[in-house]
Amino acid sequence: MKTVIIVKESLDEHLSPIISSVFDSVQVIHSDEDVLSLIYMDPPDIILIDRTYLQEHDGAVVNEFRSNTIYGHLPVVAIYTEKDIENPSALDIPLDDFIVLSDSELQIKRRIEFVARRSMRAMDTNPLTRLPGNESIMRSIQQMFDEGKEIAIAWADLDNFKPYNDRYGFSSGDEVLLATARIITNAVKEIGHGDTFVGHVGGGRFPVRLPHRAREGDLRGDRLPIRHGDPQLLQ
Repeated sequence: MKTVIIVKESLDEHLSPIISSVFDSVQVIHSDEDVLSLIYMDPPDIILIDRTYLQEHDGAVVNEFRSNTIYGHLPVVAIYTEKDIENPSALDIPLDDFIVLSDSELQIKRRIEFVARRSMRAMDTNPLTRLPGNESIMRSIQQMFDEGKEIAIAWADLDNFKPYNDRYGFSSGDEVLLATARIITNAVKEIGHGDTFVGHVGGGRFPVRLPHRAREGDLRGDRLPIRHGDPQLLQ
């Protein structure tokens, strides 16, 4: 995991070893450099910004960064003191989170890790169905393997979804995807009793992880309960 730290002069001595223990790569950018260009050349996983830099520039670099359609989603975390967070104007800057210098090493580490994982989930979530995507699916399967658990993998794929989209439009196609996601999720919960995972990798493709005890017949698409679906979508 990589971070970029934007500072006015130098990184706080208390914070420096903590940051180094959390990230594999740390790049420190000083305020007199072209901050945004350096970030865009090699985007990090998280951007940390020192309080003095924020105060000097009144959060302008954060606002400009947020307007970027490609990199504006990257999490931005402020490095504050306790006094800084008492200032209501701190809420005017579009930050994702903040860390407080007086916090313990463990608190700072956990907070940064929390922000990183939250960002990864957000980027890997399908914007329509809100189901997890490729990275989360692979992590879920790998975790089961690492724990020595036997699992069953299923793959649900909507037939003729593209022709349906072409004929009835993307809005109708979205309704089909939402209904399908709901049907599969509810059915899988009934089969797996909580030890399950449903993802959406785009289009009409839904990978499913089930416990190994699931019967072969449970995985058959024509047996999935469809009582939650719109009858018009099933004709």
